[in-house]
Amino acid sequence: MLSVQRQRADYSTVIGWAVEQPYIDPRKITAWGTSDRERRALMRANEERLSRYQLAAERWAVAWPAVHRQIEGLPLLEAHRVVTSAAEGTLPFAPGPGGDS
Repeated sequence: MLSVQRQRADYSTVIGWAVEQPYIDPRKITAWGTSDRERRALMRANEERLSRYQLAAERWAVAWPAVHRQIEGLPLLEAHRVVTSAAEGTLPFAPGPGGDS
């Protein structure tokens, strides 16, 4: 994914070009940023995550009518338990502190 060596080479190439430009003061050159390669890897990872959530949302939409029927008329705490139980089998969850969920 991220290659520090490649990123340094990219910075070096760009700074070398900038130093040669007559309209750029080489004392004022600052390097900052990430490579396009890293940005693309992050976008790909985000697309995969969003795809998982889209699938989960579709499954939840199918499950919701039955869950709604189960919680109708229940006290809030009991309804929460039913919804949470249904969600645990349907929706993705981030790991909790110190472990997996």
